[in-house]
Amino acid sequence: MTSTRRADLGGFIAALDLQDDAPALPSHIVEMKGDSMAPTINSGDRVLVDERFRFPSPGGVFVYWEDGEPVISRMEYQPYTDPPVLTVIRDNRHYSSFEIPARDLAIAGRVTWIARRT
Repeated sequence: MTSTRRADLGGFIAALDLQDDAPALPSHIVEMKGDSMAPTINSGDRVLVDERFRFPSPGGVFVYWEDGEPVISRMEYQPYTDPPVLTVIRDNRHYSSFEIPARDLAIAGRVTWIARRT
């Protein structure tokens, strides 16, 4: 049986159609701060982070921890690197991309959904 569940996400309303017996996914909501991912994700937008996916292969938008704060960035795994290296890419062209060893990033998970106030 399917039911619609509504969630208040700090002023955002989400309606999800879920199977009544569906297991809860390991996920959480993170608010974007700053403009490094604009125009894809703007300051104040909220994203759903799926914690099952903590390595960017395939690449995509991920959340990682830096100085105890969540950071949202696009990431790509650089194949054939030892140790594994990731490229961190900001969608805002005013920010530079950089490469970092994968072991130096605490990745929280993959962004699977974006909510924006209109």
